[in-house]
Amino acid sequence: MKAIELMSDAEVDAEILACSPRMNDALYDALEDGLRLRAAVLGWTGDPLHQPPRSVLATLRSVLKSGRAEVHHDAYAAKEAR
Repeated sequence: MKAIELMSDAEVDAEILACSPRMNDALYDALEDGLRLRAAVLGWTGDPLHQPPRSVLATLRSVLKSGRAEVHHDAYAAKEAR
């Protein structure tokens, strides 16, 4: 996996798009949570879901690597079962 800093804009966009078929509700929710957290930590003043593509890719990689989407999905499923 290439370092994000070394990737061209086209490569960043292509990797984000390549993950699109894997996007389910749990992954999207975990990505959204990660972007909100990243925005707060970095002092982003705009809409946290409209970050630059490199920030989105960094967060997406983090979510996929950590498995947070599966944890989030399990918690969501338990909540829905109630």
